[in-house]
Amino acid sequence: MKTNRQQLENRKALRHYLNRYYRAKDRQANLRRRLSDLRLELDGLGASPLSMANIHAKGQTGSGAAAMVLRICDIEERIEKQAELESRIVLEIMDIIELLPAGSIEREIVEFRHIDCRSWTEIERMAHLTRSPCFDAYNRGLDSLLEHRRVRELIGADRR
Repeated sequence: MKTNRQQLENRKALRHYLNRYYRAKDRQANLRRRLSDLRLELDGLGASPLSMANIHAKGQTGSGAAAMVLRICDIEERIEKQAELESRIVLEIMDIIELLPAGSIEREIVEFRHIDCRSWTEIERMAHLTRSPCFDAYNRGLDSLLEHRRVRELIGADRR
């Protein structure tokens, strides 16, 4: 039988696992912001996209606009990889959440939190509950997920 401390540690590990999608979306947003900033900076240098694409195709590097185009291309590649990672993570998380009973408040709140990436204030409003009942249902959902061996293996709980 798990002690209360072990249960809390397992919940924390599961929350961390489920929060991977939020973190991936956040990284994607940061990359997109960086890309936007670089494009604005490039526009400020007065470089035309065609001339910069030609410089990039020839593999030339340097300073100024040409170097900026290379940085833009690098960030675009990172965004694409991050989008693929994001898609894989959300599918993994959805597979886990499907272990909760369909239509249950526990599943609804876990989905709001970890798939829709909602704040607790939004979750309270959407679930028509106050914060404490939301947390209680969320923790019941986590505890229910932790009853599944596959989930415990994913978070490493069986090794503790």
